[in-house]
Amino acid sequence: MTSPLTATLNYTVSRVVSVPVSPLGDASPMSQHARPRLEAPVIESVAEVLIMDPDQISPDQTFTELGLDSILTVEFTAALRRRTGIAVKAATVYDHPTPHRFAAFLETVPGGDSA
Repeated sequence: MTSPLTATLNYTVSRVVSVPVSPLGDASPMSQHARPRLEAPVIESVAEVLIMDPDQISPDQTFTELGLDSILTVEFTAALRRRTGIAVKAATVYDHPTPHRFAAFLETVPGGDSA
């Protein structure tokens, strides 16, 4: 017979092990399932700067892979500010290197939850 503690530990371990992990090591379940509300404006802003169709941009593709360099990153943050009203430093893009991760970050900054 299994003790209540062992049963609880087995259940907890099975829940932890089943949490999806993205290829970039982000253990957040949100990274695989729910898309941040601000992901579309982020993708639209990147597409504007790169002169691309937003449908060509994968939310999990890095900004560098998409072709954003330091100058275009400044233009991207300006386009994002026009679109959402959220101002961020261009360097922040390098800390959150995909549209998905950047959008999730934006929702944590003041003003990000009201855009």
